[in-house]
Order: sequence, then structure tokens, then C-alpha cells
Amino acid sequence: MTMHYSDPKRATDPHSLPDLEVWQDDEATCLNLTCDWSGPACMADDGCPDCRRNTIQVEPSGWWYWSCLPGCLPDGDPMGPFDTEEEALEDARSDCLDEELSEEMDRAIQAARAEAAQCYGHYDASIEPVTLAEQWRSMRSRGI
Repeated sequence: MTMHYSDPKRATDPHSLPDLEVWQDDEATCLNLTCDWSGPACMADDGCPDCRRNTIQVEPSGWWYWSCLPGCLPDGDPMGPFDTEEEALEDARSDCLDEELSEEMDRAIQAARAEAAQCYGHYDASIEPVTLAEQWRSMRSRGI
């Protein structure tokens, strides 16, 4: 499994972590007529995750992704399958952050850094919130 950034511009930010996990796996489908679960085979090692029956059919599939910070549980269900890793990553990035919001976050972060520089006489990364989510909440609460 490989980790990627939902917004590639965040890759150079020392306070940012990759937040997408992309991997290749087979597709599993539950054959129980009362269940419609389908997903990556790695989630069906012990049978169907929905009905808990061992009625799984596995077929070669493709690439999957989910939103997930390193060392944390995923934020939702896996999305896929996709034919290539690039297709999965492109879909993940289009779902995670639109360009307008990304630009708004960049402006807000720059404004917060300028405010810190004005208050403290210089910009000190150690006083900045650790995650982008914390930065965003902090700036929004101050109306920046």
C-alpha cells in the first residue's frame, strides 16, 4: 500500500502527512442473496463483513483507495476498483479537495503566518497548529 497526498501541494509542508492510501487487490462479492456487499478481498478474510457468512467469491480486480492518515484507521469505506493506480489516485484527489477550497486554505494559511509574524516579529513554525485541519479550524474561528 502506498500513501499519497489528496492535495499534492501539501507534500512540501513539514506539518502535513499523506492522507490517501492506494493499493491493488482482488474484488470480493458476497453470494448470499440477502446481502449485497462487495469490496476488496482483504476485507473478507473471515467471510462477508456485512452478513458474516462465508459466501465470498473472489475475482481479479484492480486498484482501491481510502482516506487514511498513517497509523490511523481509514475514514470510510474503500473506493474502487480502478484499472490503474493513477485512475484510483485521480478519483481520490477529485473527491477529497476541490481547487477553490485548496486555494482558500492556502490564502488562510498565508494570512495566519503573516499574523504570527506581525505578533511575534517573525514566523515561528513551532507555534503553528500541527495539522491542516487544526490550522483551518483556527483560522476560520478567527475569521481569517
